[in-house]
Amino acid sequence: MEAFNFWKYLDNIAQPDNFDYNLKMAYSLDFRRKVLSVREKKGLTIAEVAARFDVGVASVTRWVKNIHRKPQGFRQRKIDLDVLRQDIRDYPDAYQYERAKRLGVAQNAIFLAL
Repeated sequence: MEAFNFWKYLDNIAQPDNFDYNLKMAYSLDFRRKVLSVREKKGLTIAEVAARFDVGVASVTRWVKNIHRKPQGFRQRKIDLDVLRQDIRDYPDAYQYERAKRLGVAQNAIFLAL
């Protein structure tokens, strides 16, 4: 029986022409459970099961330690949204760089907050 090849499976799924195959992906919980289940049932090493499912050894090692993904969390905003709202009311036609200068943050912080 041929080993399951995740990348071959992906190639059979219709992808847009601009799909980036180097894109980092989070593996589903079902897939991670399947990998660990096969490892346990067949008595495979981490390297063997990683090769069989065409995933990284480091990924399988992390799954053995903790199968659940770590929450990514949210960045703490550098800008108070109430202050930003008030600035928008006071200066509705201001450019982002002007607003950023007034509030003492980077223009990107204004962009992300809007």
